[in-house]
Formats: sequence, structure tokens, C-alpha cells
Amino acid sequence: MYILSGKGSVAGVDLATSILKLCQQKGVLWDNDLPEYTLDFATQIPSVSKSIREGSASVVIDKINEKLKYAEQHNDSYMILCLTAHKLIPNIKTKMKCVNLWEAVNKTIVDVQEPIAFLGTFESMQDENESFITLPNHADIIGDLITSVKRGYSELGKNYAAHPNHLLKSIVNQFKGIGAKRFFLACTDLHSCKDELINIGVLESDIISIIDIAANEIIDRNGRLYNRRIQTASATV
Repeated sequence: MYILSGKGSVAGVDLATSILKLCQQKGVLWDNDLPEYTLDFATQIPSVSKSIREGSASVVIDKINEKLKYAEQHNDSYMILCLTAHKLIPNIKTKMKCVNLWEAVNKTIVDVQEPIAFLGTFESMQDENESFITLPNHADIIGDLITSVKRGYSELGKNYAAHPNHLLKSIVNQFKGIGAKRFFLACTDLHSCKDELINIGVLESDIISIIDIAANEIIDRNGRLYNRRIQTASATV
């Protein structure tokens, strides 16, 4: 599988780490069972959200098509590690099968009845999806959070005003004030906020991360040898 990480490098690193941890948790320990994928840190692709807002998404589409044309030679499926870029998928031309993360997200939340806080840009939200709620000052405060994470402000100490922890406390309190029970880390650059959310009192079971969803999709689609081992072991018991 070919995975296009997108503008920032944070998401790709978090994805690889999440895949490794989930493999260990699932008991996928044999080298031959580990998922095989190509992770492309496409740092020179323009900002997808900004391109959509400014009506210049065709530039991003051309860049993605260029990447996928090369990847076709070695892969039969692809994943774009950015929910915002999923809006461009209808305009993407490739022979590879698309692993659509929004489909995986909707399967994950199908039984969730309460409102889910959406921690991502407006551009990344799926059209007509009523499962999620946003804040009145959503664009500004989520934009500040993404900037804080991508620029590594957490390394400057908890006393730093723009530390992700301070921003998250405000975000969580605002979302709880409008009825949110669960929190969806929709921006792929915000996976590190999972630990911060837990530290400020959010239950891990109430946190949904797009990175974890993507990692599970990759493992499940590459788990043939692992599943065969499980079936063989079960048959011999």
C-alpha cells in the first residue's frame, strides 16, 4: 500500500508508531506478518485546506496525481493521510484502489449516539455528517492547536502560553459545555493530543483518533499471513 502523508511530517511519524504499537497489541509479531507499506512524506505539496479555501485545489490535485502515477508501478492500493484531501478523491486519477478513511471513520462511530467533538478544520469535515459538533470560534482555536503541535510548542514547557495542553483544556471545556461526550482527533497532525486529553481527564475510550483508524485499516488489509497463523493455531488446539 502507498500512503501519502501530506504537508506535515508529524502525521506520518505518528502513523508508523501507531502501526507498530497496534501490531504488538494484536500479537502480530512475526516479521513476515508485519504490514508492508510505502510512506511518502510529501512535504512540498501545498496546504490542502488553504488551497480549497482559495479555490486553487487543482494545484494539489495535480501534485497528488503525479505522486500516484509513480506509485502505481509498485502498489495496488493507496491511502491519503488527510481527511481534508479526501474531498479531492473524485478528481484523482489512478489505477490503484483507494482506502477511504471517511468510510473507516463512519464504521467506527456507527453506534455512537452522543455528539462527538470534531478536532479538525472545517475543510476536513465530511459534508452532511451530523455526528460531529464544532465550536463558535472553531476555525481560530483549532488552527492555533494544529500550529502548536506542528511547531513543537510542547517542547517549550507547560508554562508556555501556546502549549497544546492549555489550548486543549479550553477546547475540551467549550465542547463539554455544548454537550460533547467524545472527542475525534480528525486532523492527522493532532494524534499526540491523545495523551494530553487523557492527562486532563478525558477517558481513552472517549477519544477517537484518525491515526489509530488508519493504522488499523493498514494492519487489517495486510493481515493475511497473520490471520492464517491464527486459523491454523485454532485448528490444532
